[in-house]
Amino acid sequence: MNEEKKSGLTRRQALTAAGTLGAGAALAGSGVLGKLGDEAESDLAPGVAEAASCVLTPSMTEGPYFVDELIKRSDIRDGQAGVPLQLTINVFNADDSCDAYSGAIVDIWQCNAQGSYSDISNSGNGNTAGETWLRGLQETDSNGQVKFTTIYPGWYQGRTIHIHMKVRTFSGSTRTYNFNTQLFFSESITNQVLNNVAAYSRSQTRGTTNSNDGIFDSDMIVPLTGNYSDGYSGSIDIGLQDLPAEGSTDQPDTTTPDDSNSDDSVAARLASVKTLSRHNGQRRVIATVRNREKARIDARLLRGGKLLARKRTGMLAAGRHPANLRVGRNVAAGSAVLKVIVTDSAGNRKVIQRRVRIPRRKS
Repeated sequence: MNEEKKSGLTRRQALTAAGTLGAGAALAGSGVLGKLGDEAESDLAPGVAEAASCVLTPSMTEGPYFVDELIKRSDIRDGQAGVPLQLTINVFNADDSCDAYSGAIVDIWQCNAQGSYSDISNSGNGNTAGETWLRGLQETDSNGQVKFTTIYPGWYQGRTIHIHMKVRTFSGSTRTYNFNTQLFFSESITNQVLNNVAAYSRSQTRGTTNSNDGIFDSDMIVPLTGNYSDGYSGSIDIGLQDLPAEGSTDQPDTTTPDDSNSDDSVAARLASVKTLSRHNGQRRVIATVRNREKARIDARLLRGGKLLARKRTGMLAAGRHPANLRVGRNVAAGSAVLKVIVTDSAGNRKVIQRRVRIPRRKS
C-alpha cells in the first residue's frame, strides 16, 4: 500500500504566496486550507487584506484505492465498527475573496478499523470486492459545506492514519475540476482510540505514524473535540483555485460514472450492452466484453450504491464474452449503473462504467 506525496507548498511558503494573490499569481496544483483572519490582516495595508486572506496547501496523491462508486450519502459507515466521527468540510474559492463555493462534489474514502478499504481485492487489503462501506460523496451547499458521519480510521502498514478527500466539479457528466488531498489526526487522539477501543485491536505493531509518514502534512490535521467513548467531531476549511464560476457546474448524475480511474494497460473494452424483458417476468442485462488478453470479468449492476445483480467469471481467454446479469423480481424499472471490472493475469484492473435502463417486467 505505497503512496507518493506530490509537490506542493508548506504553510510558511503558502503564507508568503498568499500575499501575491491580488497580483494574479498562479499557483498550480494547490488548494486553500483556510482563512487567516487576524493572523493575516495585522500587517496589511487597507484594501490588501481581502486578497491575502487565504492560505494555500499542497494537493496530495489520490492513492491506489479510489473507486468512483458515486454514492451520495452523508453517513458512510454502512455497518463498520469504530469510534463515530462527525466530519465537516468547508470549501472556499481562493479566486473569489475566499468566498464559500457551492456545488462542488466532495468524495471521501478511508480504511476501516482493521486497515482495509472496501471494493478492493489484493494481498495487502484482502478481498472486499462489491462492498462500498466508508465511501461517499456530498455536494457543497450555499455555505460551501458538506458533512459526513464516518468512523475514526484504522491503519495499515506504510501509512499514518488518514482520510482521502477529492473535490470535483462537473458540467453535465464531464469533469471540469479535480483536486485531491488527505486529512490527518493528532497522534494523541489516535493513541487513545487504538489503545482503548476493541474494534481497532491488531496483532501487528503500527510502524508508521505522523512523524515518519512520507505524505503527512501537519496543516491538514483536523482539530477534534469529543472522546473515544462517545465519538469525535471536527471541521476543516479547504479551498480551491481556478474553479469554474458558480452556476456553471452541475452535480453529476450518480448514474453517469467517471471512467478517469480506468487502467488503459488492460486490453479490454465493453463491446455491447443489451437489456431483455421476457413474458415470464425474467429481466436481464447482458454486457459483452471484448478482451485481447487473458482476463477475469466482474460485472455489477448498481443503483444508489446497492448491488442489484452481479456476474463473475474465472480467467478467460482473449475473445468476446457476455456477462449475463439477472435482475431480481423486486427491482424497480429505471436507471442503474453497469460497472464492469476487467482484471488481467498480472492483476491490473480496468473499470468500465455505463448508465443503463432496467426494463419493466412483462407479465
